[in-house]
Amino acid sequence: MEHVSRVAELGLLPKRDIQADVLSAQSPDFDGRGVTVAIFDTGIDPGAVGLQTCPDGRPKVVDLVDCTGSGDVNTSTVVVPDEKTGELKGLSGRSLKLNPAWVTANTSNKWRVGILQGYKVFSKALVKRMKQDRRKEWDKVQAHSLETARQRLVQFDTANADPNSSTALKAQRQSLVDAVSALQTLQNNYADPGPVYDIVAFHDGTKWRAAVDTQESGDLTEATAFTNFADERQYGQFSVRWVTIHDHSPACAQFLPPGSWTMALLLIDFLFCIVCSCVICAATESTFTMMEI
Repeated sequence: MEHVSRVAELGLLPKRDIQADVLSAQSPDFDGRGVTVAIFDTGIDPGAVGLQTCPDGRPKVVDLVDCTGSGDVNTSTVVVPDEKTGELKGLSGRSLKLNPAWVTANTSNKWRVGILQGYKVFSKALVKRMKQDRRKEWDKVQAHSLETARQRLVQFDTANADPNSSTALKAQRQSLVDAVSALQTLQNNYADPGPVYDIVAFHDGTKWRAAVDTQESGDLTEATAFTNFADERQYGQFSVRWVTIHDHSPACAQFLPPGSWTMALLLIDFLFCIVCSCVICAATESTFTMMEI
């Protein structure tokens, strides 16, 4: 604990070794203020405590703009809400309940939808872990369902010594046998497509915004509709880390794999970028982040 406290006190940089602490004491204004730098990186977290504000209180991370080309998602499909329910039909097949504030802001009542398969953008290590966790949950639920179906068949056979004595009993037993067989086949042919996220994009009269159904529930009534990170510095806590939206054409959404980041100030026409990241694993793409010092 003493070592940890010492690191916290001095920071991770050898300030004393290079006498940077002396320079700071003699010239406190020599701290880089007013300088903007762009950084290549593969895992900057905009929520990190040390990346929030400059010494003068201004936001430290100015912008995060994608340049990797990873995770393109087609969002050219335009839909309108159901007249009765007011819900959208997502490309996943789910009915999407919209945040009422979005409905009020989107006077055109036209919505762009897209779909993202999590396994296509998550890192290999994260996908491996998710598959293991999801398989454990599947096996638990599936084992219970299969055991229940088998018990019902046994109970039926116990109560009916001669199920062939009537057409109704025969049909009932066959239905129970089919249920056991179907569940067993499902278990033997297990396949996990991974999380599938619906994306909804719209124009609020001023700028493009986008939301991701990270819960895969179809309920977006309380979801946040992100816009350019540079505009509002929004970031999420799960899949979506920040958003960059280029309103030249919202026909393509780009999601970054965990750890893949961006190149600052790079304007990409005809690209609507929703940038996702989890600082869980290493990534391969090089990126830029722009910061104020």
